Amino acid sequence: MPRRLLTLLLSVCSVVQAADLFDQQNLAAWCIVPFDAKKRSPEDRAEMVAKMGIKKIAYDWRQEHVVEFEREILAYQKNGIEMFAFWGVHDEALRLFEKYKMHPQLWVMMKGTGDTQEAQVKTAAEGLLPILAKAKAIGSQVGIYNHGGWGGEPENMVAVCEFLKKNHGTDNVGIVYNLHHGHSHLDRLPKALEAMKPWLLCLNLNGMDIAGDTKGRKILPLGVGTQDVKVLRQIRASGYSGPIGILNHTNEDAEGRLLDNLDGLKWLIPQLDDAPPAAKPKYRTWSEARMKAPSKAPVTVQKASGVPSLNEEFGKALSGGLLLDGKGEYHTLPFTIECRARLDSKERYNILVACNPKSADTHWELYTHAGRGTLALYMPGRGGDYDSKVNICDGQWHDIVASVSAELATLWVDGKMVLEKPTGKKDGLVIHAGVESIAFGRLVEGTLGCDGVIDDVRLSRGVMKPRKGGAPRQRMDNTLEIWHFDDLGSDAARPKAPDPAPFTPDLPPLNKEDNIHWQEFVNRERVFDFYGKQALQFMKQKPLPDLIPAFPGMDGGKQGHWGNQNDQVTWKDGRFAASDLGTVFSTVFKGAGITIPKGVCVHVKGKGEVATCFDPTTLSFPIVWSGGFVKLNDNRHGFMGGGQMDGKVVETLDSYKKQPPSGRYRGFYRRNDTVVFSYDVNGEEVLDMVWCDGGPERITAPRKKHPFRNYLVLPAQWPQWIETKGELGAQTPFATDRITIPFENPHGTLFFITAHDFFSDGTAAIATMTGEVWLVKGIDEKLEKLRWKRFATGLHQPLGMKIVKDKLFVLGRDQITCLHDLNGDDEADFYECVTNAMHTSPGGHDFIVGLEADKEGRWYFASGNQGVCRTGILPVTGAAGILPVSAGPGRMPGSHESGGTPDLQVLATGFRNPNGLGISQDGRFITTSVQEGDWTPATSICQIELGKNEGAHFGAGGPKNNQPPEPVLMYLPRGEDNSASSQAFISGEKWASLKGDGNLIHLSSGGGSAWLVMRQNVKGRWQGAAVKISGNFDSGPQCARFNPKDGHLYVNGMQGWGSYTPKDGCFQRVRFTGGDKPVPVAFEARDNGLLIRFNQAVKDADAATCFAQCWNYKYGPQYGSPEYSVKYADTPGHDPLEVRSVQKLDGGKALFLEIPQIVPANQIHVRLSTGHDVFITAHALAEPFTDFPGYTKIAKTNHAAQIGLEAPKPVKPNPWAKGEPGREIIVEAALGLQFVQKQLMAKAGEKLTIRFNNPDVVPHNWLLAKPGSLQKLGEKCNLMITDPQGLAKHYVPDSDDVIAYTDMVNPKGGFVIHLTAPKEKGDYPYLCTFPGHWMVMNGVMKVE
Repeated sequence: MPRRLLTLLLSVCSVVQAADLFDQQNLAAWCIVPFDAKKRSPEDRAEMVAKMGIKKIAYDWRQEHVVEFEREILAYQKNGIEMFAFWGVHDEALRLFEKYKMHPQLWVMMKGTGDTQEAQVKTAAEGLLPILAKAKAIGSQVGIYNHGGWGGEPENMVAVCEFLKKNHGTDNVGIVYNLHHGHSHLDRLPKALEAMKPWLLCLNLNGMDIAGDTKGRKILPLGVGTQDVKVLRQIRASGYSGPIGILNHTNEDAEGRLLDNLDGLKWLIPQLDDAPPAAKPKYRTWSEARMKAPSKAPVTVQKASGVPSLNEEFGKALSGGLLLDGKGEYHTLPFTIECRARLDSKERYNILVACNPKSADTHWELYTHAGRGTLALYMPGRGGDYDSKVNICDGQWHDIVASVSAELATLWVDGKMVLEKPTGKKDGLVIHAGVESIAFGRLVEGTLGCDGVIDDVRLSRGVMKPRKGGAPRQRMDNTLEIWHFDDLGSDAARPKAPDPAPFTPDLPPLNKEDNIHWQEFVNRERVFDFYGKQALQFMKQKPLPDLIPAFPGMDGGKQGHWGNQNDQVTWKDGRFAASDLGTVFSTVFKGAGITIPKGVCVHVKGKGEVATCFDPTTLSFPIVWSGGFVKLNDNRHGFMGGGQMDGKVVETLDSYKKQPPSGRYRGFYRRNDTVVFSYDVNGEEVLDMVWCDGGPERITAPRKKHPFRNYLVLPAQWPQWIETKGELGAQTPFATDRITIPFENPHGTLFFITAHDFFSDGTAAIATMTGEVWLVKGIDEKLEKLRWKRFATGLHQPLGMKIVKDKLFVLGRDQITCLHDLNGDDEADFYECVTNAMHTSPGGHDFIVGLEADKEGRWYFASGNQGVCRTGILPVTGAAGILPVSAGPGRMPGSHESGGTPDLQVLATGFRNPNGLGISQDGRFITTSVQEGDWTPATSICQIELGKNEGAHFGAGGPKNNQPPEPVLMYLPRGEDNSASSQAFISGEKWASLKGDGNLIHLSSGGGSAWLVMRQNVKGRWQGAAVKISGNFDSGPQCARFNPKDGHLYVNGMQGWGSYTPKDGCFQRVRFTGGDKPVPVAFEARDNGLLIRFNQAVKDADAATCFAQCWNYKYGPQYGSPEYSVKYADTPGHDPLEVRSVQKLDGGKALFLEIPQIVPANQIHVRLSTGHDVFITAHALAEPFTDFPGYTKIAKTNHAAQIGLEAPKPVKPNPWAKGEPGREIIVEAALGLQFVQKQLMAKAGEKLTIRFNNPDVVPHNWLLAKPGSLQKLGEKCNLMITDPQGLAKHYVPDSDDVIAYTDMVNPKGGFVIHLTAPKEKGDYPYLCTFPGHWMVMNGVMKVE
C-alpha cells in the first residue's frame, strides 16, 4: 500500500476516533450534585441530564446526600443513565451497588508519606489497598484522582499504579485525570498523557488558560480557555478512547454550566481540524465582564451562609461575612489564629478573620493584599503590616496559621513558615474597642469582605505551630474558641451552655510539706492543687453552679500547651554534647549518608586515632572516620537527635564493611580504651575490632586465634568511690528521703537517672540517660554514708533496669544488655547482648522503656513504635540468661533490622510515648503510661490483663479496624499529671496495709509526684482511682521499685521536658510512716455514689466538707483534649455533683459519699473530709449502695447516667407506626449524643418513611417539631425527668408543637414511622427528647 494512502487513512481514522471520543454518548456529567445552585433532587437531576442526551454521571456527594443514594440510583435507572463513577467510598453505597449489581469506578485521592520518592510511592500504594479490596469485591475499578500536591502529579500516580501491579498483583486500579487540577501540567501534557494512557479510566475536560489557576480562571467553560483547541488536539492525538467528563464544580446552576460546556465543545471540535471558528456560543453561566483587571474596590459583604467545605469531614464552610461578640482574650498576647480558606480572586482585599474595629489598637486582621493576593497580618498597635509575600488566592484550599507574641509574628501556609518578623509596639495610650467583636469573611466595620470561603477557625492562647494531619481542628487545652460554621442559618443551632462560675485560684500548694519545691523558678507560674482549690471554693456555694471552669492549661494557660517551658530556652542544654563521651558510645549513628539505628561507636586510640561505628545487625563496620568522634545537639538536653559523625571519612578497604555469612551478636568486651566485639559464626565465637597502629586496621579472627584474646579483662578504669550523705524526710504518712547524688564528680557524669534496681545485699544500681550505670552502697535507714561508683558507660539511652539473681540487665534503645564484672573490680567488662529483637527507630522520640521479667524468663518492655512487648523465654548464653541451666537450650531472637525472626510478641498497641512499665507479682497485669497528644486525650495508665485483652489497641495513632480504642485503666488530669512514667505494684510488709486488691504506685514525671492507684472491676472492666502520696521529688520521677531488703519504695528521676522539678536527676526513698492520718486503699464507683475504704478509721466526715465534680475528654486527632462538661457536650468545663450525705461505715474505715447524680465519666474528682483529692475514671457504675439509713432512690437528671438504661414499652401505641409508607429516609444516632444526619430534605406534603437506628449505648428517639419550637419543646423534655411516668411516656411532652415521633429506641435497636411532610415550607427542627439530649442532639428538616 502506498505510504501516502496509509497516512491519509490513518488521518481519517483519527478524526473518526475524535468524533466518537467527544460524542455525547461518551460524555459523563461530573461535579453536579453538591455543586448546583438549584440543589436539585435525585429525580430532577436524572431528568436534567437525560434531557441533554448525556448517558453517564460521575456521582459526587456530601454527607447530606447519603440518605439519597438509593433514590439517586433508581432515578438514574428510570432515565437510562449509568452511574459510571462514584466519589470516594461509603459502606451504604457499596451495599447498594451489590444490591443493584452495579460496578461503578470509585474515584479516590492518594497521599504518600516519607522522605524519599520510593517511600511516598509505597505508602500511597499501601494506603489504597483496603479500598481496592472493597472495589474488587463488587467488580469495580479504583481511579486515583489528581487533586493537587504530590498525589496529583501524573508521574506519581503512574508510579503508584505500577507499584500496585508489581508488588500486589492489583488489576483494578487506574487514573482519573482532571484538567482543572492540571494547569501546571500544560507544558508537558502530551508526555503526561502518554505515561497515563495505560491506566487512564476517565479524562475530565475544562476550559484551560496557561496558569489559569493562579489568575482566578481555574474553572472555565469549554471554549473560554485560550488553550482549549491545543489541549483537545493533544488529547485526541494521545489515542485515549475512554469516557470524557464535563463538569460544573461551581456554585452556578448545574444545568446551565453543563449546557455551556456542551455548546463550547461543539464549537471547538471543528477547529481541531483547522476549520475556522464559528460564532462563539452565548454562555449562560459565564461572562468575561467578571474578569476585569484587578481593582481595590471593596467587596460587598454577603450574608453569611454555609457552603460545602473542602470535603465531607469538614461539613460546611462560611461564605459571606459573619460578625460575632468577641472577648478581650482574643487579642491578648501571645495568641495563635488558624483557619482554612479557599480564595478565588486576588483583585480585592480578602478578609479572613478580624478582631475589633481598625480604629482600635487591639485590632488585628488576617487577610490578603489586593492585586497581589499575598497573605498578611495587620496589627496597628503592634507594628502595622506583616506581609508574607506568598500568594494564596489561587482557588485552592490552604491551611493558614498566624501566631503573635510580644517578640515575633509568624505566618505559616500549608505547614511551611512564610514569615517570621519581630513585632513592634505602639508608644503612648492604647486605644481599646468600645465593644469586643470578632468577624469572619469581613471586617468588623463591614467595609471589606472576602471572595472565597473560610472554615476550621481556631483561636488559641500561646504560640503554636502547624500540626500534621488533614482532619478538622478540635479543641485543645489552650483553645479560646473554635468555629466550624456547620449550623449557619439553621433553626436547630445548639442552645448556649451556661458560662462557668468565676474561679481564680492562687498559686501556692494547699499542703506545702508535700510540695517542697513550690518556690523553685520552674514553678513560678504553676497553679498547685487547681482541683482541690475548686472543691474548697464551690463546696460552700449553695446551690452549686451549673458549670465550673476547666483547667486552663499549664502555668495559667496563657502561654500555650507547655506553659512557660519550651525548646528554645528551657530544654536547650548543651552539657551532654560538650561532655567527654569516652571510647564507646551507643547511639542512632548518622553520618556520610548512612544511618545505623543500633550503632556502637568506638573511639580507637592506639598509636593513631580514628573512630568507627559497629553495626550489630550486620556484624560489620560500615564506616571509619578521623578528626573527631561523635557530635550531639543541644535539643532537649541532647537526647533527641542521635549521634552525628564528627570528622571525615577515612578511605578504607571494603573489608571493614564485610559481613560474615551468618552470625549471632554476643556483645563487646571493654578493656580501658579498647573495645572488642564478639559474635558467633557457625557455633564458634569470633572477636572483631578496629585498631589503629599508624592507620586503621580491622582485626577479625576466631577467639582462640585473636591477638587480643588474652587482654579482654583489665583492672578498673574508674576505681574511685565517691561518698555522699543522704537526707531524711519528716513528712507523714509518707516521708520522702534523699539519696544524695554526686552531681560534682571527676568523670563529668550528668545524673539524668532513668532506672534502678537492687542486688541481694542491698546495693543499688542506677542508669543514666547518658548511657552510664553506677553502683550505690550504704543504703540503710540513716543514709549517712552513701558510696557511689561508676560501673559502665556507653549504653544506648538506657531506660530500664532489672537485677535477676544478682545479674544486672539494662534495657537500651537497641537491646537488653547483661553487664558482667568478670574480675570482681566493680566494673563491667563484658556487655552481653541478651536480645536486640526490638525495633530501634531512627526517630528522635521513640524510646524503649521499663524492663521487667516474669518467673518463666520472659522480658517485658514498652516501645514507642511497637507497643508493650514480651520476649520469648531466653536461653542461657555465655554468662547471661535468667534461667537455670536445666531449662535447656532456647532460640536467641534475631534482630528486626537484620531481617531475623524476632522471638518477640507485641501484647498491645496504641500507646503514645509510653514511659515505664509495671507488672503485678503474679504476672497477670502489665501497666504502662501514655502521654497526652494526638489521639491521646489525657495522661493515662493503661492495663493489659494477660489472657483477657492481649492484642488490644489503646488508641494512639487513631482507631484500628474502625473500632473504638481499648479503655484505659484511668485518666489523670493535666493539672496534676502532665507527663507520666512508670508503675510499681505494692509489695512488702511495710506497705501491706496499703496493698488493697492489687494497688500500685504511679509516678508523674511532669508533676514531680507519686500516686497510690486503686482498682475496681465492674462487669469485667477495670477502672482506677488515684490519690497523691508525695510531691517532693527533686526531678521528674521515672522508675519506682520496692527494695526487697528494707521494704521501702525507691524512686529515681530525670529532667526531661515538661517536668516541674528543679534538678537533673534524683534518687529518693518514700517511707510509709503510718501515724494517725488515714489513707484511701480501695474504692467502688456505685450507681448512687462512691465508697472509699481507708487503712484506718476516719474521725470526722460530713457532706459539707466533701465535694464532687466530673468531666470528660474527647478522643481525636487533636493534641490532647480540654476537660469537657459531661452535661453540656462540647463545652469545656466541669459539672459539680451534689454530695447528698456521707455515711461512715465499718467503724469509720469506710466512707460512702452519696452522690445521686454520679455518672460514668472519664474523670470524677472528689475532695474528702480527710483532705484527700481522689481522681477516678468510671467507665461503669456498680449496683447502688443501699445499706445505710435513709437510703432513697433518686432519679438521674444527667443524660450520661442513662448508659445501660432501657426504655420500657410505651404506655400507648405509636400513632405513626402503621401509617402509609413513603420515601424512606434513614436517620441514625451517632456516638456522643448526635444525629449522623444534621439536615434532611423533603417536599411539602410528601409521604415519608422515617427509619431511625440507634447504635449508641443509651436510649434515643426522633421527634419532628414545628419551626422555632426547639428551645421551648426541649425545656418541656427536661422537666419530664421529674415525672415518675416520664420514661414510660418515652419523654415525649404533651405539646401542640409535636408533629411526629418514634418510640424511645434502646441501644442497638430501631423503629420505623410513616408520616406526611408538613404542607408549609420551612425549617422544622427534630430532636431526641430524652431529657438533656436535645441540647446537642438535634437537626433540621428543610421542607421545600
